[in-house]
Amino acid sequence: MLKLDRRLLVATVASLILLAPSSPSSAGDTFAGEWTLGVAQMPDYEGSEDSQIMPMVGFALDLGGYAIELQGTSLRVDLLASPVLDAGAVFNYRFGRDDVENASVAALPDIDATVEVGMFSAATLPLATGAVKVSGEVLVDAGGVHDGVFGTFTLGYGSVLSERLRVGVAASVSAASGGYAQTYFGVAPDAATRSGLDAYSPDRGFKDVGLDFSVTYDLTPQIAMTGLVSYRRLVGEFADSPIVQAGSPDQLTFGLSLTRSF
Repeated sequence: MLKLDRRLLVATVASLILLAPSSPSSAGDTFAGEWTLGVAQMPDYEGSEDSQIMPMVGFALDLGGYAIELQGTSLRVDLLASPVLDAGAVFNYRFGRDDVENASVAALPDIDATVEVGMFSAATLPLATGAVKVSGEVLVDAGGVHDGVFGTFTLGYGSVLSERLRVGVAASVSAASGGYAQTYFGVAPDAATRSGLDAYSPDRGFKDVGLDFSVTYDLTPQIAMTGLVSYRRLVGEFADSPIVQAGSPDQLTFGLSLTRSF
């Protein structure tokens, strides 16, 4: 079932917009940037078969080689003034779980939102008419909600098809610690009694594999429209969770956005 989330939230899929290479900017610019506004349909929570509609908000600032980017719920500060390598700090806001459509999952204790901190690194290399990007990040819970560690590795390729048209594709894999697994996918015995779900205590391991695809079309030299599709497949003990069995291991996100460069 589709529901409308009325809170001003930031959709994680905003990061997919960066899969496609940006329009060329003037060489030697000491300050440049872009902002993004859009809308996305995404899972209600990890493992849900219900969807919610959320706004996408993002921005990127290039400060003479250093960069600050808001990609979905993650704020990244790139501390390397390099055209090939990126590395720095990342701060992520992870939404909690409450007010969900599924009656069994709704009977479980609510999960608070939290802030995670960590580091990221990436390398971008030219290939054919585009570029290959290899990236990874590790996040640690700083809000005391799951007290765990979460990591993602991504391999992507963006290509320029014409003067106005660009595409991007990326494959990813993520893993999580036992604390993360138990918080978002576990079912305590007392909660099992209330919800009707089986008690479950997952361990650390690979959480999901994913495939993302985006298409960007330049409406003007400064304004671009991007459509995107993101697929995540929960795997291992995460997919075996009764929470996922009551929903779906297949997680789809669709988005449409406008980006204004300056």
